[in-house]
Amino acid sequence: NHDRALSEEPSTIEEGYASEQSITPDAHWSPLLKDMLDDFGISSVLSTYKSSLISDEVSLCCVLAFDALPFCMDVIGISPFNISKRLNKYAGDKGRCPNKELFRRWFV
Repeated sequence: NHDRALSEEPSTIEEGYASEQSITPDAHWSPLLKDMLDDFGISSVLSTYKSSLISDEVSLCCVLAFDALPFCMDVIGISPFNISKRLNKYAGDKGRCPNKELFRRWFV
């Protein structure tokens, strides 16, 4: 039913302590992202930080899909697949990336 009246009554949300999250950079996936970001011309400090947040292949794909590759296309104005050999090796036609078809459709 869409006939609900709007009110100005505030919502009350109880605050709680957030649990501390620990991310252990993966020895394989973290350096892979660092190499790609360096290829794109991202500053060394930022590429080191971003790669330190990668704990597995899923987190690598998420950063590529929703952060690094859109940044290259929309902000820097480069085609990431034309710039990075590491990206092509990982997400190119013969790459092992599980999302390579999606990446090629969105970012080529």
